[in-house]
Amino acid sequence: MNEVCPISSIKINEKVARLNALFVITSILIFIFTPIKWIIFFLILDFGLRAANKGKYSLIAFLSRSLADVLKLKPEMVDATPKFFAAGMGFVFCILIAALYFVGLSFFANFAAVMLMFFASLELVFGYCVGCKVYALICRFKVIFWS
Repeated sequence: MNEVCPISSIKINEKVARLNALFVITSILIFIFTPIKWIIFFLILDFGLRAANKGKYSLIAFLSRSLADVLKLKPEMVDATPKFFAAGMGFVFCILIAALYFVGLSFFANFAAVMLMFFASLELVFGYCVGCKVYALICRFKVIFWS
């Protein structure tokens, strides 16, 4: 079920968003299993760009669009605002992961990274965007209590 965006008519390609999740999962695996911990800063920047609707500057979005073109995936357009919100949640998650790791709480950083990877896996495999569902709940909450 696609959530209706009450704020914007901007659309994005759902299949590209799902491929974005593949690259996020790959980056998180690199963070967890290699000494390349700086990759979390790459994810912070990339999620920040996508959350701010600056996906044209996002390396992950570029790679995802390119892969979708190579695979000749037919575009499936969906409302963009819930995806921007979800990217904002990814941005916050990555800041949390970096903060936990760099203050010496690597177990908790890895736990948060696995949670982010789980959410990205839901997007990749099932097209289920947890951030989009949270966005829809917030919108419903606002309608119920602030109308």
